[in-house]
Amino acid sequence: MDFSQVFTDGDVSGQAGYWVGYLDVDFDAPTEPYLSFDFAEIGTKQIPLTSCPGEPH
Repeated sequence: MDFSQVFTDGDVSGQAGYWVGYLDVDFDAPTEPYLSFDFAEIGTKQIPLTSCPGEPH
């Protein structure tokens, strides 16, 4: 996703750089009883998506 699809400049005083955003993610793992996520990375540059070794493409 592009940065602008998640964040908007939300400073009502006109000062640039006050970013407001919200992202709701649904993880499709109905047979997994326990899931844990250590972190999520949000950046201003797109991260290339690559398949994990051994995973179907």
